[in-house]
Amino acid sequence: MPAPHADAGLPDDCIYFAPDASLPVWLSPRIKVLGPAATGDIQPGVSNSIQVFVNRSPAPCSIPDPVSKVFIKLYICVPTTGLAPDNATLAHLIDGPTSGTIDLSVLPAGGQKDTTILWTPDTTAPAGSAQAPGHRCLIAVCFPHTVDPTNIPDPSNFYVGADSHYAQHNLCVLPCNAPQKAVGAPGGERQPQRLEAEKECSLTVAVTNMHKREPQHVRVQVVPELHPNAALTALVTARARGVAGFRRLAAEPTPVQVTFPEFPNIQVRDVTRQGCAGSVMRILGLAPAAPPHKEADLPMRAGQTTSLLFRPDLSRATPGDAYIHHVTQTGADGRLQGGITIVTVAE
Repeated sequence: MPAPHADAGLPDDCIYFAPDASLPVWLSPRIKVLGPAATGDIQPGVSNSIQVFVNRSPAPCSIPDPVSKVFIKLYICVPTTGLAPDNATLAHLIDGPTSGTIDLSVLPAGGQKDTTILWTPDTTAPAGSAQAPGHRCLIAVCFPHTVDPTNIPDPSNFYVGADSHYAQHNLCVLPCNAPQKAVGAPGGERQPQRLEAEKECSLTVAVTNMHKREPQHVRVQVVPELHPNAALTALVTARARGVAGFRRLAAEPTPVQVTFPEFPNIQVRDVTRQGCAGSVMRILGLAPAAPPHKEADLPMRAGQTTSLLFRPDLSRATPGDAYIHHVTQTGADGRLQGGITIVTVAE
């Protein structure tokens, strides 16, 4: 059923994206790239298929008359932990004839229906912009298509996780070279470890102060995921299989370097999450040690956008292993403002 109406411009309680409590709010399975890339990355020079699933509440629900269609606004966004629809640098609206609609006649009360939206990146767009190919965050908004000018989404905010008219899918598969293992030599001797020429292995993630009129401290965390549940395992594995040589999700974390180029003096802390009870359990060998996560507090100007540079260290990785990290930002009030999941695959 729909969540509370955080977006006052979308008052209906009928059309919504079904939430999935087994996944982070930024990994909604109701929106995804079908292809052509199995990793979900947007490919240049071709039409990319994006599938969106919309739900309708069981009767009665208040769809105003006369309405015959559900409208879907789809935004293509840069990798980010937080953004707004009115930031054209970070979010690009697919509008006009390529936007999505679903006829209410094929979306019965209590039912679900999907539509596919096609999008080809702009070949003239600068690398790293929202309209360029590569990993792109997807945000969709669904609502009854009415002529009422008040029944429109908020043009200045996304309400992912707070309003079920919104869905987000923000998962990046990052293939990176890993060192080759030592190989046997004639006569049974072992040759020293050889290293392949390193591929650039990093991801730039945008971090935005969601307060446009006042400065605030934004907390960014980079957390390794060592015990994914079944839903996350299935989602990540399906995407990681798009990388040749992927074998498994790694059981141990890999180190990562986290920097903020515009905040060169900011302290990035290593934090271990374990309370008193958790410490006792671990000392007794009854629970695994919690891996440390990275954390930083950024003093940001009103509406400022800055960059986080994520660099995994695969010097001890086994080729074929994949590593999951969740990157999140929270505001000064402690509320989650967004996130991205990065899956590094050692090639």
